[in-house]
Amino acid sequence: MRNPFGRLVRRCQFFFSQTYWVLVSCLGIVLELVAVIFALQTPPSPLWAGVLGGIGSSILATVIVSFGGPSGNRTYQTFIRLGIEDFYPSRNDVPNETWVDSLRQARAQCILLGQAHGEWCDDPGFEDAVIERLASGVVIEVFFLDPTGKGIATRTKEDSRGTRNLEGRIRRSIKFMWDIRQKLQDPSKSRLKLYVYDATPSVGVTWIDSSMLVTHYLPGSVNLTSPALRIEPRQGTKSVYSVYQSNINTLRAEFSALLTDSNIGSFIT
Repeated sequence: MRNPFGRLVRRCQFFFSQTYWVLVSCLGIVLELVAVIFALQTPPSPLWAGVLGGIGSSILATVIVSFGGPSGNRTYQTFIRLGIEDFYPSRNDVPNETWVDSLRQARAQCILLGQAHGEWCDDPGFEDAVIERLASGVVIEVFFLDPTGKGIATRTKEDSRGTRNLEGRIRRSIKFMWDIRQKLQDPSKSRLKLYVYDATPSVGVTWIDSSMLVTHYLPGSVNLTSPALRIEPRQGTKSVYSVYQSNINTLRAEFSALLTDSNIGSFIT
């Protein structure tokens, strides 16, 4: 059986290892002591005693509430420090409207890393959102798993046990996105960049401006049931955001091919 007292001691050690809580606690205690001095002096100063006592008690109450809440939990603080803002046990738990709504809020960039991107392409609002954001200056990059590469074979067996024809879905989605691109005029057209990558298809990323929704595909399971993390950058720390950022940059530079007029035929037929 776990020792509750030991857990309390460890929580105190962690909570007060953060210097600012020590300083805040000391300030509250000092104000309370000064309030007592004003109250007991001759003659007493009830006004100052009340003001300082009220401020001191409010500060100490904040410390107590924070200690009892998530701020005093090491795991919670670790998640915050790493940049993890939310967690979904399944990508299906992310509301459908969240995806396109998030795209419509993009101001600088949208990077979609996945396999077939079928859910995006089947959303009736996706095409309009893409065209509108491109016209507003947003750069959109979409990475598809290469339907002609080596990485697709195993994932085809795993994704719904091979019943969803992953290669065919990828080719249809590439054609869908290429058709959108063909409708555009520069500079919007040049802002829509489509890639195929041949690497281990283990992760999906929706990266909009400085927010990422990361899905880790589970071996032998359909993509939609995979857990997902919402991640944001943290200044001055080694956040997981920077890990995925580096991974996408490496994927683009070393494992991907940009789709062009000269090679598109290999990926849509």
